[in-house]
Amino acid sequence: MRRGLLAVLMALPALAGCAAGAPGRGIPPACPFAGQTRQLRIELYFGLDRPDGRPISETEWRDFVAREVTPRFPDGLSELAAGGQWRDRVSNRIGREPSRILLLVVPASTDLAARVEGMTADYRRLFDQQSVGVVSVPVCAGF
Repeated sequence: MRRGLLAVLMALPALAGCAAGAPGRGIPPACPFAGQTRQLRIELYFGLDRPDGRPISETEWRDFVAREVTPRFPDGLSELAAGGQWRDRVSNRIGREPSRILLLVVPASTDLAARVEGMTADYRRLFDQQSVGVVSVPVCAGF
């Protein structure tokens, strides 16, 4: 998924253009509901098993969110517990593991790619992960 992450991060400037309301590029020029603005929805997929099979504990996950995610995205996020499936790049085997999905809805900004990449790089390093899945979509949102 590393190539996918790079593709998403490289596409952020283009998505920012979508989020600015360019007609025919993903979302309408005006958001349909009062109080909405053009933003990006970012979904991050974190596996909770290390390569050696040891799980990433709830305490380790909470500490990661508190230290690495919240300072980068203090305005809020949603978290979902999930189960995931992926193909190991080395062994080519299908693996299954518990996971967490973080949902962020944020304005496009010049530092957004750096904040997302920094957070995912920290997770991969701290927990010996091959990748963190990242999906971004332009949306209209209001809170």
